[in-house]
Amino acid sequence: MLSNRPNWWAGTAAVDTASAGREVIFMADRKRSLHIGTSGWSYKHWTASFYPQRIKAADMLNFYSRQFDTVEVNSTFYRLPTRKVLLKWKKSVPDHFLFSVKASRYITHQKKLKDPAKSIHMFISRIQYLGPKLGPILFQLPPHWLKNRQRLSDFIGMLPGDYRYVFEFRDASWFADDIIHLLEETGSTFCIYDLEGHSSPKPATAEIIYLRFHSPAPEYEGDYSRAILKGWVADLQQWRMEGKEVFCYFNNDFGGYAPRNARLLGELAKAE
Repeated sequence: MLSNRPNWWAGTAAVDTASAGREVIFMADRKRSLHIGTSGWSYKHWTASFYPQRIKAADMLNFYSRQFDTVEVNSTFYRLPTRKVLLKWKKSVPDHFLFSVKASRYITHQKKLKDPAKSIHMFISRIQYLGPKLGPILFQLPPHWLKNRQRLSDFIGMLPGDYRYVFEFRDASWFADDIIHLLEETGSTFCIYDLEGHSSPKPATAEIIYLRFHSPAPEYEGDYSRAILKGWVADLQQWRMEGKEVFCYFNNDFGGYAPRNARLLGELAKAE
Protein backbone atom coordinates (compact mmCIF):
# COMPACT_ATOMS: atom_id res chain seq x y z
CA MET A 1 0.00 0.00 0.00
CA LEU A 2 2.81 2.39 0.85
CA SER A 3 4.34 2.08 -2.61
CA ASN A 4 1.09 3.35 -4.14
CA ARG A 5 1.05 6.61 -2.26
CA PRO A 6 0.26 9.76 -4.24
CA ASN A 7 3.14 12.08 -5.04
CA TRP A 8 4.67 13.23 -1.75
CA TRP A 9 4.71 16.85 -2.88
CA ALA A 10 1.05 17.10 -3.84
CA GLY A 11 -0.69 20.07 -2.33
CA THR A 12 2.42 22.11 -1.59
CA ALA A 13 2.77 25.64 -2.84
CA ALA A 14 5.41 27.16 -5.06
CA VAL A 15 6.95 30.32 -3.66
CA ASP A 16 6.09 33.54 -5.41
CA THR A 17 9.29 35.44 -4.67
CA ALA A 18 8.10 38.46 -6.61
CA SER A 19 5.32 38.99 -4.09
CA ALA A 20 7.59 38.73 -1.07
CA GLY A 21 7.94 41.98 0.86
CA ARG A 22 11.17 43.90 1.31
CA GLU A 23 10.87 43.71 5.09
CA VAL A 24 11.79 40.04 5.28
CA ILE A 25 14.89 39.33 7.35
CA PHE A 26 15.42 35.84 5.97
CA MET A 27 13.44 34.48 3.07
CA ALA A 28 13.96 31.08 1.51
CA ASP A 29 15.44 30.85 -1.94
CA ARG A 30 13.59 27.94 -3.54
CA LYS A 31 16.74 26.89 -5.36
CA ARG A 32 18.30 26.39 -1.94
CA SER A 33 15.04 25.32 -0.30
CA LEU A 34 15.98 26.53 3.15
CA HIS A 35 13.26 27.65 5.56
CA ILE A 36 14.10 29.06 8.99
CA GLY A 37 11.67 30.17 11.67
CA THR A 38 10.53 29.63 15.24
CA SER A 39 8.24 27.30 17.15
CA GLY A 40 5.25 29.56 17.67
CA TRP A 41 4.85 33.30 17.33
CA SER A 42 2.34 34.43 19.98
CA TYR A 43 4.68 35.43 22.80
CA LYS A 44 4.12 38.65 24.72
CA HIS A 45 7.64 38.45 26.14
CA TRP A 46 9.02 38.95 22.62
CA THR A 47 7.73 42.52 22.67
CA ALA A 48 10.59 45.01 22.31
CA SER A 49 13.18 42.32 21.54
CA PHE A 50 11.32 41.19 18.40
CA TYR A 51 7.84 42.69 18.17
CA PRO A 52 7.21 46.44 18.23
CA GLN A 53 5.97 47.96 21.45
CA ARG A 54 2.18 47.99 21.81
CA ILE A 55 1.65 45.46 19.01
CA LYS A 56 -1.73 43.74 19.22
CA ALA A 57 -1.77 39.96 19.60
CA ALA A 58 -3.89 39.72 16.46
CA ASP A 59 -1.14 41.45 14.46
CA MET A 60 1.78 39.31 15.62
CA LEU A 61 1.50 36.63 12.93
CA ASN A 62 1.44 39.14 10.10
CA PHE A 63 4.48 40.92 11.52
CA TYR A 64 6.26 37.59 12.02
CA SER A 65 5.53 36.52 8.44
CA ARG A 66 7.37 39.61 7.19
CA GLN A 67 10.49 38.46 9.01
CA PHE A 68 10.49 34.70 8.34
CA ASP A 69 8.91 32.44 5.74
CA THR A 70 7.78 29.62 8.02
CA VAL A 71 6.59 28.85 11.53
CA GLU A 72 6.08 25.68 13.51
CA VAL A 73 2.68 25.56 15.20
CA ASN A 74 2.96 23.93 18.63
CA SER A 75 -0.46 24.91 19.98
CA THR A 76 -2.05 22.15 17.88
CA PHE A 77 -0.38 19.64 20.19
CA TYR A 78 -2.75 20.76 22.94
CA ARG A 79 -5.86 21.88 21.10
CA LEU A 80 -7.15 21.71 17.55
CA PRO A 81 -7.80 25.19 16.12
CA THR A 82 -11.19 25.98 14.67
CA ARG A 83 -11.70 26.35 10.94
CA LYS A 84 -12.16 30.08 11.48
CA VAL A 85 -8.81 30.42 13.23
CA LEU A 86 -6.96 28.44 10.57
CA LEU A 87 -8.45 30.53 7.78
CA LYS A 88 -7.46 33.67 9.66
CA TRP A 89 -3.89 32.43 9.96
CA LYS A 90 -3.84 31.59 6.28
CA LYS A 91 -5.09 35.05 5.36
CA SER A 92 -2.56 36.78 7.63
CA VAL A 93 0.56 35.55 5.83
CA PRO A 94 2.03 35.88 2.30
CA ASP A 95 1.47 33.24 -0.36
CA HIS A 96 4.94 31.75 0.05
CA PHE A 97 4.57 31.21 3.81
CA LEU A 98 4.48 27.67 5.26
CA PHE A 99 3.01 26.41 8.53
CA SER A 100 4.56 23.24 9.93
CA VAL A 101 2.02 21.74 12.32
CA LYS A 102 2.61 19.58 15.38
CA ALA A 103 0.14 16.73 15.71
CA SER A 104 -2.16 16.29 18.68
CA ARG A 105 -0.79 14.77 21.87
CA TYR A 106 -3.85 12.53 21.86
CA ILE A 107 -2.35 10.76 18.84
CA THR A 108 1.26 10.63 20.01
CA HIS A 109 1.25 10.62 23.81
CA GLN A 110 -2.13 9.26 24.91
CA LYS A 111 -2.74 6.67 22.20
CA LYS A 112 0.93 6.21 21.26
CA LEU A 113 -0.04 5.86 17.58
CA LYS A 114 -2.56 3.11 18.34
CA ASP A 115 -5.93 2.92 16.51
CA PRO A 116 -5.21 6.16 14.65
CA ALA A 117 -7.80 6.22 11.84
CA LYS A 118 -10.39 8.47 13.48
CA SER A 119 -7.93 10.84 15.17
CA ILE A 120 -5.82 11.20 12.02
CA HIS A 121 -8.90 12.01 9.97
CA MET A 122 -10.08 14.57 12.52
CA PHE A 123 -6.68 16.25 12.73
CA ILE A 124 -5.84 16.41 9.04
CA SER A 125 -9.35 17.30 7.91
CA ARG A 126 -9.08 20.35 10.14
CA ILE A 127 -5.55 21.58 9.41
CA GLN A 128 -6.07 21.17 5.67
CA TYR A 129 -7.84 24.54 5.81
CA LEU A 130 -4.35 26.02 5.65
CA GLY A 131 -4.36 24.89 2.02
CA PRO A 132 -1.07 25.27 0.12
CA LYS A 133 0.40 27.04 3.14
CA LEU A 134 0.43 23.77 5.10
CA GLY A 135 3.97 22.49 5.42
CA PRO A 136 5.23 19.31 7.13
CA ILE A 137 3.23 17.61 9.88
CA LEU A 138 5.27 16.75 12.97
CA PHE A 139 4.62 13.77 15.23
CA GLN A 140 6.66 14.11 18.42
CA LEU A 141 6.74 10.79 20.25
CA PRO A 142 6.96 10.79 24.06
CA PRO A 143 10.13 10.24 26.07
CA HIS A 144 10.51 6.85 27.77
CA TRP A 145 8.35 5.15 25.15
CA LEU A 146 10.55 2.39 23.80
CA LYS A 147 10.83 1.52 20.14
CA ASN A 148 7.82 -0.17 18.59
CA ARG A 149 8.54 -0.63 14.90
CA GLN A 150 5.32 -2.43 14.09
CA ARG A 151 3.20 0.28 15.71
CA LEU A 152 5.05 2.96 13.74
CA SER A 153 4.78 1.01 10.49
CA ASP A 154 1.05 0.48 10.93
CA PHE A 155 0.59 4.15 11.77
CA ILE A 156 2.48 5.41 8.73
CA GLY A 157 0.43 3.06 6.57
CA MET A 158 -2.73 4.85 7.73
CA LEU A 159 -1.53 8.34 6.81
CA PRO A 160 -2.90 10.09 3.69
CA GLY A 161 -0.21 10.22 1.05
CA ASP A 162 -0.47 13.84 -0.02
CA TYR A 163 1.28 15.42 2.97
CA ARG A 164 4.82 15.44 4.36
CA TYR A 165 5.34 13.71 7.70
CA VAL A 166 8.08 14.11 10.30
CA PHE A 167 8.76 11.95 13.36
CA GLU A 168 10.66 13.20 16.40
CA PHE A 169 11.84 10.39 18.67
CA ARG A 170 12.54 11.42 22.26
CA ASP A 171 13.70 7.98 23.36
CA ALA A 172 17.06 6.80 22.03
CA SER A 173 15.77 3.26 21.46
CA TRP A 174 14.21 4.59 18.25
CA PHE A 175 17.62 5.59 16.90
CA ALA A 176 17.94 2.19 15.24
CA ASP A 177 18.64 0.98 11.73
CA ASP A 178 15.27 -0.69 11.28
CA ILE A 179 13.48 2.57 12.16
CA ILE A 180 15.68 4.58 9.81
CA HIS A 181 15.02 2.08 7.01
CA LEU A 182 11.27 2.23 7.66
CA LEU A 183 11.30 6.01 7.35
CA GLU A 184 13.33 5.79 4.16
CA GLU A 185 10.99 3.21 2.65
CA THR A 186 7.90 5.29 3.41
CA GLY A 187 9.30 8.72 2.53
CA SER A 188 8.96 9.90 6.13
CA THR A 189 11.37 12.35 7.73
CA PHE A 190 13.50 11.73 10.82
CA CYS A 191 13.41 14.87 12.96
CA ILE A 192 16.92 16.02 13.80
CA TYR A 193 17.04 17.98 17.04
CA ASP A 194 19.27 19.66 19.57
CA LEU A 195 18.10 19.55 23.19
CA GLU A 196 20.10 20.89 26.12
CA GLY A 197 23.32 20.61 24.17
CA HIS A 198 22.74 17.04 23.00
CA SER A 199 21.95 16.35 19.37
CA SER A 200 20.08 13.45 17.83
CA PRO A 201 21.50 11.48 14.91
CA LYS A 202 21.24 13.21 11.53
CA PRO A 203 19.90 10.71 8.98
CA ALA A 204 18.39 12.14 5.81
CA THR A 205 15.49 9.74 5.30
CA ALA A 206 13.29 11.72 2.90
CA GLU A 207 13.21 14.67 0.53
CA ILE A 208 12.90 17.12 3.41
CA ILE A 209 15.18 17.70 6.37
CA TYR A 210 13.53 18.89 9.58
CA LEU A 211 15.55 20.41 12.43
CA ARG A 212 14.33 21.53 15.86
CA PHE A 213 16.62 23.63 18.01
CA HIS A 214 14.99 23.29 21.43
CA SER A 215 17.65 24.95 23.57
CA PRO A 216 21.30 24.55 24.54
CA ALA A 217 20.19 24.79 28.21
CA PRO A 218 17.37 23.36 30.36
CA GLU A 219 13.82 24.73 30.30
CA TYR A 220 14.14 26.18 26.78
CA GLU A 221 16.02 29.14 28.21
CA GLY A 222 19.32 28.96 26.36
CA ASP A 223 20.71 31.27 23.71
CA TYR A 224 22.54 29.53 20.86
CA SER A 225 25.94 31.09 20.30
CA ARG A 226 27.24 32.14 16.93
CA ALA A 227 29.86 29.38 17.11
CA ILE A 228 27.26 26.67 17.75
CA LEU A 229 25.03 27.81 14.90
CA LYS A 230 27.97 28.18 12.55
CA GLY A 231 28.73 24.53 13.25
CA TRP A 232 25.41 23.59 11.66
CA VAL A 233 26.00 25.52 8.45
CA ALA A 234 28.09 22.76 6.85
CA ASP A 235 25.22 20.31 7.37
CA LEU A 236 22.76 22.76 5.83
CA GLN A 237 25.04 23.21 2.84
CA GLN A 238 25.41 19.47 2.34
CA TRP A 239 21.69 18.80 2.51
CA ARG A 240 20.96 21.61 0.08
CA MET A 241 23.59 20.27 -2.32
CA GLU A 242 21.77 16.93 -2.18
CA GLY A 243 18.58 18.68 -3.26
CA LYS A 244 16.85 18.48 0.11
CA GLU A 245 14.31 21.02 1.32
CA VAL A 246 15.36 22.04 4.81
CA PHE A 247 13.14 23.32 7.63
CA CYS A 248 14.74 24.73 10.80
CA TYR A 249 12.81 25.85 13.89
CA PHE A 250 13.97 27.40 17.15
CA ASN A 251 11.96 26.51 20.25
CA ASN A 252 13.92 28.51 22.86
CA ASP A 253 11.28 31.20 23.24
CA PHE A 254 12.50 32.46 26.63
CA GLY A 255 14.05 35.92 26.41
CA GLY A 256 13.24 36.24 22.73
CA TYR A 257 16.17 33.96 21.90
CA ALA A 258 14.29 31.99 19.23
CA PRO A 259 13.79 34.77 16.65
CA ARG A 260 17.27 36.11 17.32
CA ASN A 261 18.83 32.69 16.77
CA ALA A 262 16.68 32.04 13.70
CA ARG A 263 17.80 35.33 12.20
CA LEU A 264 21.44 34.58 12.96
CA LEU A 265 21.33 31.09 11.42
CA GLY A 266 19.78 32.57 8.30
CA GLU A 267 22.51 35.17 8.06
CA LEU A 268 25.24 32.56 8.56
CA ALA A 269 23.71 30.29 5.91
CA LYS A 270 23.51 33.17 3.45
CA ALA A 271 27.13 34.12 4.04
CA GLU A 272 28.48 30.72 3.02
